[in-house]
Amino acid sequence: MFMASSGKWVVSDAARQIIEELDPGLHQFFSIDVQFRDGTAPDGAWYAMNITTLKKEMIDSESAIKHIVTKDQTFTSKSGVTKTYKGHEMFLVDFDAKRITVGPDADDGANLWREKGHQRDLILFSDKLYDALQEAGLTTAKKFRARLSSEP
Repeated sequence: MFMASSGKWVVSDAARQIIEELDPGLHQFFSIDVQFRDGTAPDGAWYAMNITTLKKEMIDSESAIKHIVTKDQTFTSKSGVTKTYKGHEMFLVDFDAKRITVGPDADDGANLWREKGHQRDLILFSDKLYDALQEAGLTTAKKFRARLSSEP
């Protein structure tokens, strides 16, 4: 599985089958053609995946978070009208720090989810799903294991 443009996740048929087995009917899969830059295509069927489950499992205070304040941006339209859009605050996971902490219930319910309150590209998956993908010899995009919170 890998992330394509605009944050859409793409999975092989083998990954789709594992996800469907563990989270039956929770996510949407749309058959697509995948092509490398050189014009060749990988073997097998591929799917764009819509991860429909949203959970709040990450404990922000125990995770590596970057605080970013974006700059104001000014745009001038073709008609000469100028508008300034105010910057805003964002809290993003610091993937370089490789420190995400989740609560003890993170493995309950859906095995694959988008983390509520964080950038849309942040997806988390359970140990069960991770182990099933590894056992099948499948790889994912950037990954690292989350820690369980020391708090009860």
